[in-house]
Amino acid sequence: MTAVLIAQNEQPKKIRKPRVKKEKPITPPKVEPKVDILKFDFDPADPRLGSIELDWNSEFVELLTKHGYVGNSEEEIVDRWLNDVCRTIISNQYPGTNTSISAATLVNRKNLGEGKTEIS
Repeated sequence: MTAVLIAQNEQPKKIRKPRVKKEKPITPPKVEPKVDILKFDFDPADPRLGSIELDWNSEFVELLTKHGYVGNSEEEIVDRWLNDVCRTIISNQYPGTNTSISAATLVNRKNLGEGKTEIS
């Protein structure tokens, strides 16, 4: 029989627990506000008439809302923004033009469904 002697000054070895890595929470990448022109058409018989088809993300609508645009739908909010952009272009091209007239008084709107509006 063999005896194992442990000196009085020796401490038994501590058993180390494996380190558990704390997982960092996954944060989705920040999505920038965006609006694109998908289609721009005009009527060859009357080039003053045309249409613009836009595509936007929800971040764009949030940006517009933060800047005071309101509406009952995303389409209405974006439509009001586009009207302001058009008024700004007109006022820059023709200084002194009264651009405070609401576009709703100048045009007829028809909801075509699927987020599309016909303006004439």
